[in-house]
Amino acid sequence: MRIGLVSAGFPPDRDGIGDYTWWLAKSLAKRPEISLPVEVYTGIGAGRTAAPDVEVVPFFDLRHPSSFGRLKSLLRERNLDWVVLQYNPFSFGKRGFCPWVPWTLATLRSLPNTRVAAMFHEACVPKWPAKYAVMYSWQRPIFNAVCRAVEVAFVSTERWTPQVRRAARGLRVHHLPVGSNIPVSAVGREEARARLGFDSQTIVLGFFGTAHPSRQLDWIAEAVTEVTRRQPSRRTVLLYVGPHGDAVRMACPSTNVIDAGHLDPAEVGVRLRAMDAVVSPFSDGVSTRRGSILAALQHGIPVASTRSQWTDQLFASTPNTFLLSSADCAQAFADQVAEWLEQHLFSTPIPNLELEAFYENNFHWDRIALTLLTKLASPVEGRFS
Repeated sequence: MRIGLVSAGFPPDRDGIGDYTWWLAKSLAKRPEISLPVEVYTGIGAGRTAAPDVEVVPFFDLRHPSSFGRLKSLLRERNLDWVVLQYNPFSFGKRGFCPWVPWTLATLRSLPNTRVAAMFHEACVPKWPAKYAVMYSWQRPIFNAVCRAVEVAFVSTERWTPQVRRAARGLRVHHLPVGSNIPVSAVGREEARARLGFDSQTIVLGFFGTAHPSRQLDWIAEAVTEVTRRQPSRRTVLLYVGPHGDAVRMACPSTNVIDAGHLDPAEVGVRLRAMDAVVSPFSDGVSTRRGSILAALQHGIPVASTRSQWTDQLFASTPNTFLLSSADCAQAFADQVAEWLEQHLFSTPIPNLELEAFYENNFHWDRIALTLLTKLASPVEGRFS
């Protein structure tokens, strides 16, 4: 099988979907059923970082979004079996206005041997609150058109599945979780803590990622405060890794925040190794597209997060060192986190082997690559046959 991935971002861009594409391409290139190289079609940029047996073809200029239309001419001579678009509307146009994406995908159907799939990392903004309403007015029709232009769809979380099926009746839709964009750190826990100045009595609660409103920083602050109150004989710190240290410190004024800043992936892994637990409540619940959570599981770090109606079923069987809280306020969440730490964490070795196994069985890149190829090769008649 000859396969190409289309992503607006790619390393060294600071772009989560670009990182996802790099890891996926790298794992696909190891598969015996793949005809090398794996091809990645991406935005124009300097110093594109290719993995072994991966060819990177920059073609798309975000300053001129209609340049996405160049894709067809590039693919005409490539004779690929499958092209898989990595879709987030904001990747391809300002405020998610990208009508040339579905138009170009539809024209690819005229290529004799190439079929088209899409991986939906996002669908479109909600129609409410009001600040999203205008963007929704164009993002929703564009999303619908992308769904109608492809033969197979993948979704990073089951939350998007009903939306895709409403947009394109009969379209095959498969859940394909995201993996961690952080390499497993070779640094051990004791070395990591010593390097960062944490002794064995320091409780290191971690937070990794952006300070987006969905991260509920006030809940994190309340949890750290409650743990500090219940463990008066120990030092408790919040170790933040990400680009928004000022926002985190402002939201956690009474918390001992250690701001590591935005780090390269290897250094992020060292910080994860040093943590006792990651505290990351989401307003819409944890899902299989939350790479920051998956990076913690990959390193065997206990996680305290939240459950909602959109939490993927995959998390129903998590070990007890993964707290899925249904709390409805910051204090209730903080109480649950403190009790969870007292009951499970301080008597459980870290890294936690159950959490590592949970990650390996569900989110390892080799498993994701195999699932993608299996679904693409399924002998189900295509929608455009």
